[in-house]
Amino acid sequence: MQTKQDLIRRNHNFILAFALIALMYFQSTRQFIATIYYENLTGMGMSPSVGYLAVFLAPLLMVFLKELNVNMVMLVSGVAIILHRLYGSLHSEANLYMLFHAVVIIAFGTYFPSFLTIYYAFHAKHKMHTMPWAIIIGLVLAILTDITLCVLGDTLDITIVGITGISPESSLSPLWFTLLICAMALYCVCVNYLHILESLPSIRVTQRSGQPVSSFWPGICLGLLLSVFFILLGTPGTAIRWTEGSYNVVILSCVVCLTVMIMLLQWSLVRKLLFHPVSQVILNALQLLAIIDILWMDYGLYQFLAGIALSSLIMDMFILFQIVGTRNYSIIHFIRLTVVGIITFLVILFLSIATLVWAHVGPPGLFLKGQLIPLLTGASLVYITTSVFYNSRIYNDLQSRD
Repeated sequence: MQTKQDLIRRNHNFILAFALIALMYFQSTRQFIATIYYENLTGMGMSPSVGYLAVFLAPLLMVFLKELNVNMVMLVSGVAIILHRLYGSLHSEANLYMLFHAVVIIAFGTYFPSFLTIYYAFHAKHKMHTMPWAIIIGLVLAILTDITLCVLGDTLDITIVGITGISPESSLSPLWFTLLICAMALYCVCVNYLHILESLPSIRVTQRSGQPVSSFWPGICLGLLLSVFFILLGTPGTAIRWTEGSYNVVILSCVVCLTVMIMLLQWSLVRKLLFHPVSQVILNALQLLAIIDILWMDYGLYQFLAGIALSSLIMDMFILFQIVGTRNYSIIHFIRLTVVGIITFLVILFLSIATLVWAHVGPPGLFLKGQLIPLLTGASLVYITTSVFYNSRIYNDLQSRD
């Protein structure tokens, strides 16, 4: 018989695994996209490298794995992410660099819907009321760690160059960080497999439970959100180059806000306050103000709002998961959510590249000239408005589970 303490411990291990895997995915995705951007911008045209973006459609693979156990899919995907993230950080040859990061992205495409399915199924079975909130904590931990490592290494990825000291002799080898993160992630993924094997031994791709729910519009909004995250808010060091402000203030704002967010989410009263419809309107308004300052105003407001904006974006992401997960934890719905989201993200990413090389994409280029800023602004407005609306729909359900 599993005690409450056992369930809480397993839940913490589950979230740590998700945080580490998400960290590897964020880093690989950023480097992968940056490489594609670089190849197209330096060539001033659409090169064949744009076709590499098809790897983001990996969640579609789950459609062909209907007879597999979801827990096994999550285990294999997690191990693949860890191994290729390790190899990718140790190879500098261009083709291998792209290949290893592509495998990480493909593997995460099957890992993520499997994770969401098992997590919500586990929550439904054991009625662990604090579990859904832990998804936010996993995302916050991943992003907070990513930002911290970027600052320490003065790079987008600490596993490439390590912590750079004042002199070459004081530099720490990135191998130690790579091995530590990979070892922790491998342990958590394997332990999770054993825990889920005990609790949900027969959960499969085709399993259904709960009420019918549409994943189409939440998926579109998830794609718009991912576009803003990967192009703008997810890289504070890059976003500050778009507007006035101090890099140190931006980083401090993000680290403080995300750290405080993790601590505050431990209390049910604070969770109720954070997700109250009025609070969400205020937080999302501040997020939108930060985005508008980056893209339009250049008043330097972003440096102070960066942490709040990033925290609000993470809560928006959770709301889009929750609108599907509270009603039906079948993996089919999470596959649709992620696939539609990824397709939307790819469309926005393709358009954003085209707005920068508009003269080389044929006749449509004239319509894309100078449209990057309106494109990102429109994407922000749509997903923020939808998130506020969805939060008002699930708020009562969230509180009843708390």
